[in-house]
Amino acid sequence: MPGRDITDNPRLIIHWAKELINQLPAILNVRVCRISAHSGTRMDQSRPAEWDRFDLIKQELAKMGLEKEATEIELETALKVGRAWETRLQAKPKKSSIVFIRPTDPPKKIQATNKLYRGVLNENLNLAQTINEITKDHILNHRGVVMGQCLNGAGNVAGTIPEGLNSEQVIELPMSDMSGSGIACGYALDGRRPILVSRYQGFMHFNIAYLTNYAAKAKEMWGYPCPVFARVSGTDGSGGPTIGPVASACHHGLAMRQPGMIVAAPMTPVEYIALWEYYLNNEFPVYCSEHRQAYNLVEPMPDIVYDDADITLFPISSTRLNVLKALPILKEEGIICNVVHLVWLKPFVVDNRILEPLKNSSYGGVVLDSDYENGASKLIAYDIAQHTMRQVRAMGLEDRTSGFARHLDNLPPSTERIVNCVRKVVRFNF
Repeated sequence: MPGRDITDNPRLIIHWAKELINQLPAILNVRVCRISAHSGTRMDQSRPAEWDRFDLIKQELAKMGLEKEATEIELETALKVGRAWETRLQAKPKKSSIVFIRPTDPPKKIQATNKLYRGVLNENLNLAQTINEITKDHILNHRGVVMGQCLNGAGNVAGTIPEGLNSEQVIELPMSDMSGSGIACGYALDGRRPILVSRYQGFMHFNIAYLTNYAAKAKEMWGYPCPVFARVSGTDGSGGPTIGPVASACHHGLAMRQPGMIVAAPMTPVEYIALWEYYLNNEFPVYCSEHRQAYNLVEPMPDIVYDDADITLFPISSTRLNVLKALPILKEEGIICNVVHLVWLKPFVVDNRILEPLKNSSYGGVVLDSDYENGASKLIAYDIAQHTMRQVRAMGLEDRTSGFARHLDNLPPSTERIVNCVRKVVRFNF
């Protein structure tokens, strides 16, 4: 990669930018001299600056007999900037432009409502195959692009990345896990509707900054959208040794605090299609919290509701599978549970589908999540509780760091933990 190390002379910068324009990628390292402190103790004010580029230019203009004109231009510019700043400060903040309508109960069969997917998908595909077909169609027919780390290796992210595409369609990003979301934002600004893939949700601790601090704010603050579809894959331990404190679990709670982000955790093909079509028809970045345990699922997961249930369970992500395993065990003990599956997490809509089963439950409800308890589960439990007199509890990952040994792993609520929790609530109102 060609590069130049230069001072902050505007003419020099322009010269080398023109020289390197046909040799990209290239780098210009421009050395600047800081005049004033940014914040803190202002220690850098105790020594004089090596040079002040602005002052040097003004001195040269004075030698050329242009001091009066330069001063007039400087004062006029300062006045315009000051007025613009005051106008902006006095402006009323814009209201959030998000209009969110959560789809009603999933249909019994996949019904792709968007014309892009009629005939592309069918009801026999599992979730991984559905994602693969969506991605391939998006790339080949709609100028889309998918990017991420190690997409063409290690099983093509559990078979969700199409094979046979070129490096401009499937873009391999470096392992830094810091700049990938920024690159995706650039593609979004170009109208490409990028799919950003993170093979493990824990990686988003490093790679979410551009999504929450730029993509989520762009439309509200600057009037233009930056729609990135972030596919973030969760996993609970592994078949072999555990994968430690960074890669494991789900972390959709990271994205839920930021206004402007859409957060959902689809587990079935029909749920995934609904989220994808919402993304295509709107202009907001999406955090799609996937889970590897769901990739083989084909059938929808309908809610289970009784007229006289003891408790209502609101599972998210992989806990939905463990809840379904817990139901027959609890039923044998005479404990009847409603199950209301939660897919759309942010914005979270508290409607009758959620409230009616809870109102008919004797002992309230529990929100179960594969993320930390101090995150999505407590936020949602609080939102639900505000609309009813029933107590709603939260259950998720334990508040501790996962290790690499099996006995140090930190897993979502297992079937056994769910059964024990429900027993305590129903029998002891614990």
